[in-house]
Amino acid sequence: MIDASHHSYEENIAITKKVVEYAHARGVSVEAELGTLGGIEEDVTGTVCLTDPAQAKDFVARTGIDALAIAIGTSHGSVKFKGTPKLAIDLVAECRDATGVPLVLHGASSVFQETREEINRLGGAMPEALAVPPI
Repeated sequence: MIDASHHSYEENIAITKKVVEYAHARGVSVEAELGTLGGIEEDVTGTVCLTDPAQAKDFVARTGIDALAIAIGTSHGSVKFKGTPKLAIDLVAECRDATGVPLVLHGASSVFQETREEINRLGGAMPEALAVPPI
């Protein structure tokens, strides 16, 4: 998994493409991230920047990744359980149709069962997961 989403779009492509070339030469698949999640992850604090399906199509074509982590409004870290998430569920089907690669949702442990069911209805394969309710 390579996450260069905190770089500019073109830098993300360049970094990801190098990782793909290295990994594929060794028979290893690559997941990359496009768009940004809210919250805190390692040394990156971010605001949500949803994945654009047209940009996702271009990103997959230019990098050759095997799976794409998309941003639909889920979040990482300490802000995950503050309030009810506003998820752009429609982006799951749009990005699936645009890219043709498996999609990944990071920060999805706070996604409620009915949301998970909707994601799966749109072509996802999100397994049973229990959301942790806000405190």
